[in-house]
Amino acid sequence: LLTRYLGVSAYGQYATVIAIAGTVVTLSDFGFFWSTIHHLNDQTDRLRVLKEIAALKFLLTAGLLIAGGLFVEFGHYPVAIFQAYLILSIFILASSLNNILIALYQTEYRMGWPTLTDVLARLIGLIFIAIGVYLKLGLAWFVIGVSAAAAINILLNWGGLRSIVGLVVPKFRGIQWSQYYGSVLLIGLIFSFSVLYYRVDTLLLSYLRPSTDVGIYGVAGKLVEVVEIANSLFIGALFPILVASFAEDREKFKRYISKSILALAVLGLVIPVYGLWFARDAVLLLGGESYVSASTVGYGGL
Repeated sequence: LLTRYLGVSAYGQYATVIAIAGTVVTLSDFGFFWSTIHHLNDQTDRLRVLKEIAALKFLLTAGLLIAGGLFVEFGHYPVAIFQAYLILSIFILASSLNNILIALYQTEYRMGWPTLTDVLARLIGLIFIAIGVYLKLGLAWFVIGVSAAAAINILLNWGGLRSIVGLVVPKFRGIQWSQYYGSVLLIGLIFSFSVLYYRVDTLLLSYLRPSTDVGIYGVAGKLVEVVEIANSLFIGALFPILVASFAEDREKFKRYISKSILALAVLGLVIPVYGLWFARDAVLLLGGESYVSASTVGYGGL
């Protein structure tokens, strides 16, 4: 709906601001997700752990949110993108903090409720898109839908945790940063570099090239992200099991690692096969002929 309604250039603006906001969200994690699971498994006072990590993550996200705003402000982006980024600040904060709540659900193996709320949030986002297309609204409306869906998602997950651990409210006083980062700082650094690896291409392209190029590249990137969802779901579900087996039975942990690598290798074969045989048809289906014919980069006379 978005690619066909907005067209190549306008979708490029949408892809740009979503990439910037998504980068802020992923950088704000910086190992928090893994740290949360680690400390929830090691400590009995889970409510205190959630409150303290939520406070730390809120402060880090707020700082990154401001840095992202400065990047947009001084990056020669159109005013529409800056306005859209301001609207997406709700999405950034909600998504960042929601990741902490998901960590507890995973350690409790109670992913039914957060899965249901995620589906509901996505349906709400789709409804916003459908309304925007029907009423012929602009970029601001669609990012309002993104922020609204994220806000509803975290509110539902936050409410669901009350029956498990109680009311989770960030605790800003008496926190020792090293308590949560002494053992996972390296993971945070590695995760941040991997995030930059996957995000910096769109950011650099949006900074150096017009939105038309970002729109073309954004459609291709979105198709790759869809293919990689299976890997992400597998790894996310696997991590709590690895943490538990590492502490209880190292041989079982080694078996899980071996089988997981094999499973990921099989899943990884889908991506090159998809790219070789179905890429053009997928782009035509998703965006239409305009995304194929609008290419501004050629190679070998093509």
